[in-house]
Amino acid sequence: MNRWKFLLAALFCAVCLTAAASAEAPDTVSLRLAYADGTEIVKTAALPENGDLWCVFWEPSGRMAYAELAASRGSGGTVELSADSLSIPETADAVSLFALRADLSPLLSGGRTALGALSEDYAALYQEGTDLLSGGDWEGAVNVFTAAIIKDGTQPLAHVGRGDALAGLSETEENLSAAQKDYETALSLDETCAGAYLGKADVSIRQGDYEKAEEILKEGAEKAADAGEIQKKLEAIQGGNITDAQGKERRTSVYMAGKLVFRLDFAYNEKGVKTSVTAFDGAGTQTGYVDFEYDEAGRETVTYTYGIGEIDGEGYGTLYRVENEYDEYGNCVTEREYNMDGSAGYTLRYEYNGQFLIRRSFYNSEDSLVHYEMYTYDAANPQPKQWIRRDDYDAKANRTSYYTAVWREDGKISEMCY
Repeated sequence: MNRWKFLLAALFCAVCLTAAASAEAPDTVSLRLAYADGTEIVKTAALPENGDLWCVFWEPSGRMAYAELAASRGSGGTVELSADSLSIPETADAVSLFALRADLSPLLSGGRTALGALSEDYAALYQEGTDLLSGGDWEGAVNVFTAAIIKDGTQPLAHVGRGDALAGLSETEENLSAAQKDYETALSLDETCAGAYLGKADVSIRQGDYEKAEEILKEGAEKAADAGEIQKKLEAIQGGNITDAQGKERRTSVYMAGKLVFRLDFAYNEKGVKTSVTAFDGAGTQTGYVDFEYDEAGRETVTYTYGIGEIDGEGYGTLYRVENEYDEYGNCVTEREYNMDGSAGYTLRYEYNGQFLIRRSFYNSEDSLVHYEMYTYDAANPQPKQWIRRDDYDAKANRTSYYTAVWREDGKISEMCY
C-alpha cells in the first residue's frame, strides 16, 4: 500500500498511470482518497485496452491524508502499483494535469470526471471541451481540456479553453490563479493568441483591476493575429461599461454631453452570484450602496434600480433599493422602491393571467395610483412576456398612449410602434 503526502492549500495534483498490456494485466483501476477526519472516497474505472488512464483531483485545503491507486483483476485479488507507476508534480504549473473543485466529493461523483480513458485524439478532446464550455459545463470542460493538454500540451487553445472553464467554474483565488497560468502558458506557446489576452483581461476584470485589464488588452491589440474582439473589449472598458466573459455586468457608466455623471460597480461572490452594487457620482464620490438578497429559489428579493436626471444643466444619477415579492408561481407581484435614506419611493404592482402579465400599475410614495399599463398577446400564438400591444392609462383610466411590438425568434423586440 503506497501513501503519498499532499501539499497544503491549493495544491493541484496529477496522477497518470500506464499499465502494461499483458495476459496478467488487471481489469480495473481504483483511486482511494482518504481524509484526515477518517472519511474516504473510492472511484473505480475500467482499464482501457491501451492501459492508459488519467486521473484528476485537487486538494483545496490540505484535508487529504493520502491517496492509494490499485489495479484489480477481474478474477479477484489486488495488484498494488509501485510509486514508479505514478507521476505527481512537486509544483502546480499550468501544464500539470488537474481538475478543480471546491469540494472533492462532487468531483468524484460521476463517471469520467475523476477517471477516464485517454483513447481519444487531441482534436476530439478539444472539440468535446469546447462543446462543454459552450454549454456551461465548467467542471466537465476543465477535465476534458486537461485530457487534451495531456495528449498535446503544445496547443495554446486547449490552455485557453481550460482557463475559460476554470474562471467560469467559480471565482475563488485558486481558480483565477490557475486560469491565469493557463492563459500565460498559451501566450508562451503563441503570443498572437487573441483568446489568451481576452482570458487574462477577464481574470483582471473579475478581480476588479480594470486598469490592468486595459493594459493587457492594449498589448493584445498590438500583438494578436486577430484583434477584433480585443479591440471591442478595450473600447468597452475605456467607455466604463464593463462585463466579464460570461456577460455579467461589473461596471456601468452613464455620460451626459460626453461627461461622466454616474457609475455603478457590482460585486459577486465566488459562485458568480451578484452580491452588491455601489453608486458613484461623476467625481467618484460614493452616493449609494445596496446589498442583494435572494430567496430559496434564487430570486432577487432585494435588488436595485437607478434614475438619471438633470439640474441646471448638470446631470446626476440616483440609486434606489428595490424589494420584490413573488406569488406562488414565481411571478414578481410587487416591487417597492426606497431611497438611500430609507424613505419610500415608487411601488409597482403586477397582475397576471397564468404566465402572462396583463397589468402593471405605478403608485407614488403615498401609495396612490399614478398610471398603469395593460398588455395584449397574440391570441393565435400567445407567448409569455411577448406582448403585441401595450396600452397606457392615467389614474382615471384615460388612455394616454399605446405601443405595438414585433418579436424576433430570439425573444427580442425587432420593431415597436407608438
